[in-house]
Amino acid sequence: MGIAKLWKKLERIVQNDVKLSSFRDKRVALDFSIIIHTAAYGFTSSKQNYNLLTNHGRMIDAEKTEEQLEKEEKERIDQYIHQCVDHALEKVYHMIQQGVQLLVVLDGTTPPIKRQTTAGRRERQETATNYLREDDSAAPTSAADIPLPSFEEFANSQSSLQELDDMANDGNTTLDDGPVMSFSEHKDGGAPVFEYVKGDEERKKKFQALRKAGATPMEFAQIKHMLINKFREFKIPFLVSPYEADSQLAYLANTFADEEKKELGRLVDLVISSDSDCVPLGIPKVLAKIQIDHKEDNCFGLLYEKADIPNLPDDYNFNGFTEGAIACACILSGCDYLKNLPQMGIVKARHIVERSFRPWLEAKDRTSLPAPLATLHHNLSNTSMMARLPPFERRMFWNGFLRSLLMFRHPVVFDPLTQEHIIVDKADQ
Repeated sequence: MGIAKLWKKLERIVQNDVKLSSFRDKRVALDFSIIIHTAAYGFTSSKQNYNLLTNHGRMIDAEKTEEQLEKEEKERIDQYIHQCVDHALEKVYHMIQQGVQLLVVLDGTTPPIKRQTTAGRRERQETATNYLREDDSAAPTSAADIPLPSFEEFANSQSSLQELDDMANDGNTTLDDGPVMSFSEHKDGGAPVFEYVKGDEERKKKFQALRKAGATPMEFAQIKHMLINKFREFKIPFLVSPYEADSQLAYLANTFADEEKKELGRLVDLVISSDSDCVPLGIPKVLAKIQIDHKEDNCFGLLYEKADIPNLPDDYNFNGFTEGAIACACILSGCDYLKNLPQMGIVKARHIVERSFRPWLEAKDRTSLPAPLATLHHNLSNTSMMARLPPFERRMFWNGFLRSLLMFRHPVVFDPLTQEHIIVDKADQ
C-alpha cells in the first residue's frame, strides 16, 4: 500500500516512538483504512471452516446437511465481522484517550485507475479460498506455486505480524515458527487450539491460504456500515472520502481553516497513516505505523515531517524538489496506480526526475525551455528500462504515469468549509 519501500528510505529523518499524547488538544485525522484492513486479515481465521484443511474434516462436512453448513458459515462470518468492528473501535477509543481531537477518515469508492489493482488482489483472495476447497492430492508441490499476497502488502500496517497472529490465534504460535499446526479441542469447549507439527507442509500451505483469504467485498461493506453506525452512536467525528482517504487527508492537512487568519492553523495538525502516499501528497506531519501499549495506555509511532526532507542522503534527497517533482519520482518507483519499470526504484527515479526538472526550476528565463514533463518523457524514453518495452507498452506506461500524476496532484476531495466536492488544484506547486 503506497510507494514501494519509501518508509524504509525515510528512516534517517523519522522520529521513533513519538507518543500521540504529545499532540494533546491538536486536530488529528486518522486514515481508518489501514485499521480496517489489519483487522480484516488478522481475524480472517475466525470465519474459516477448519475442516477444509484436511480430508478427514471434509468427510465430516460431507455428512452435514446444506442447511447446517450454511448456518455454521453464517455464524462464523457474523463472529468475524463483530471481531473486526470491536477491534477497530478499540483502536479509535485508545487514540481519543490520548487527548487529541480525532477525525476518522474512511475510504470512499475505488478510483477507476485503481480498479485493476484491487481486482488483482481480489483474484488472489479467491484463489486462496478455492485452494482450501481442493483435495490434498491436488495441492501445489511448493509454496511458490500458490499465487497469494504476502503480509508484506501490509508492512505499513498499524499492527505487527505478531499482533495479527495473537488476534487470529488467541496468542498461539506464529507462522514464522516453521512447523505446522495440529488440532486439539479447547479444554473449556471453546475454539480449537492450534499447535505446529513438523513435516506437514501441505497443511501449512492450507493454513497460510486460510489466513490470506481475507474479507470479501460484501464483508468489507458490512464492517464499514457497522462502524459508521457506531461512530454516529458514540458521536465520533468521521468523514467518508469521495475516493481514497489519503488524498482527503492531504487536503485537510494543507488547507487553512481561514485563509485570512492563517494563525488559526490548518484544518488538521497531524495525520495518522501508514500509507507512504502521504509523502508525495505533501502532508506536513504524519504519525506512521502507530502501535498501542495497553499496559501504559499509550499510542506511539514514527513521526515523519516534510520539513526534514533536506536531511535525507544524497541518493534520495528531495531538497529543492517541488511537490510535483517528488510525486513524479514516487510514481515512477512504483505505486498502487502504476507498476514500476523493471529495476526502477526510488533512487533511479529520483535521478531521472532531477535531470528533467532541475534546469527548468533553476532557470530565470523559462520561455525557451521545454516543459519539465516533456523533458521527463524524453529522458525516460532513453533509458534501457523503457527501451526494452515494445512501443505500445511504452505508450501505455506513459499514459498510466500521467493518469497516476493526476490522481496525486488533482484528486477529488470533500471540502468541509464549503460542504462541496472539489478538484484540488496544485498547479502552482
